[in-house]
Amino acid sequence: MDKRNIVGSRVATQRQRQGMTQTDLMSELNKEGVEITRTAVTKLETGFRCVRDYEVVALAKILKTTPQYLLTGRK
Repeated sequence: MDKRNIVGSRVATQRQRQGMTQTDLMSELNKEGVEITRTAVTKLETGFRCVRDYEVVALAKILKTTPQYLLTGRK
């Protein structure tokens, strides 16, 4: 299966830098109104799940970065 997103590896890196587990990230996303399972977080991080635009915004907020960084790797 082809990878479906470009932000997954940066999400995983930022999550680990924050000392969060995938379950922590799932919980924080749910608090932001993003319905997602831990399995979906795994797929997102490994590039096998598409990431919606509103999810990128929520991920950036939770991971204390910017949507631009998640999308391009540039701050």
